[in-house]
Amino acid sequence: VAFFRGALATWERFSSEFAPGGLIDESSAEEKHLAWMPATNDINEGALGAYRVVTRGKPSMTLHQYNALAMFRHNDTQAYMDAVFTCDDHIYIMREARRLDASGIEAVRRKELVDFRVEVARIRKEKEEARVQKLK
Repeated sequence: VAFFRGALATWERFSSEFAPGGLIDESSAEEKHLAWMPATNDINEGALGAYRVVTRGKPSMTLHQYNALAMFRHNDTQAYMDAVFTCDDHIYIMREARRLDASGIEAVRRKELVDFRVEVARIRKEKEEARVQKLK
């Protein structure tokens, strides 16, 4: 109970700027926009975390599919498509997506990752064997 009383006092002190009449409450939209900063000091942390979440739910999603989806969402591409795209544009985009998926780019990338991991394992095994030989 004592912990929560202390936490409450600290919480009130740290959140006072959000209270009615506080610094943030009284700021204009322009001031709030100028004061914006990322939630983390590592710009990749959020993107990497988002990638991990997506791949948990869709493990077969390829990297280029994820990147395309992320750019689509970030750039608000849907609004552009709604305003400008014709039926032919949609057909072209779907055709290009199928062509890219069928190109085997992702299979090559995954094979390179596997080959790299196999090579790292081989090197580690050699080092371990050399270490064991030194001990004999």
